[in-house]
Amino acid sequence: MIDSSVIKPFLVYRQARSPEGSTGSWVQVSSLIKSIFWERSGIKISASILSDPYFAMYRHEYSLDKEAIPWHLAFVDRYPYIQGYDYRYQTVTFSEPQHAIKSWHLSDWVSTTPVNE
Repeated sequence: MIDSSVIKPFLVYRQARSPEGSTGSWVQVSSLIKSIFWERSGIKISASILSDPYFAMYRHEYSLDKEAIPWHLAFVDRYPYIQGYDYRYQTVTFSEPQHAIKSWHLSDWVSTTPVNE
């Protein structure tokens, strides 16, 4: 579980790039995120389950051994997209309590692919 107290408030923006290479405007794709929501597991008292619509846990490879391959936390973009376009994300963090911009991070371009491929 990630300690939500270390997370600074942030917003996520997305920019699209057409197959021809033209880029669009930045679009906000999250509300102001101040924490990540977890639920306690009924199985183990010390275990927690990620229960946040904006985040997902994933591994680059499948393994039955839960410790063999590291887990990663990823932002889930629920905003509509156009298949065939590329997208990149900008995360903007804010100071508290003033909510002034503290930092920003830009992702690499991500390509969309059909779900059944």
